[in-house]
Amino acid sequence: MSSGRGKSEAILKQHIDPGMGLEAFQARKMAFKLGLNARQINPAVQFLSNLYKAFLDTDASLVEINPLSPPRMAASSRSMPS
Repeated sequence: MSSGRGKSEAILKQHIDPGMGLEAFQARKMAFKLGLNARQINPAVQFLSNLYKAFLDTDASLVEINPLSPPRMAASSRSMPS
């Protein structure tokens, strides 16, 4: 995934109807557009739903995450030195 700097096509946007809120299918659509694998979709939907809730709860006008990338699986499987 490339940086969104200067590349408007790299910026992911989703219209959300204020009367309906962020719907699960919209969050899944965004997760797939991010190129996440099947195991990452449900956690991403939960994250995006919580992000939208925080947006509403804080009366924000914009929510931005730079960059959004999943943690590397290899890093979590390494053992810590004793």
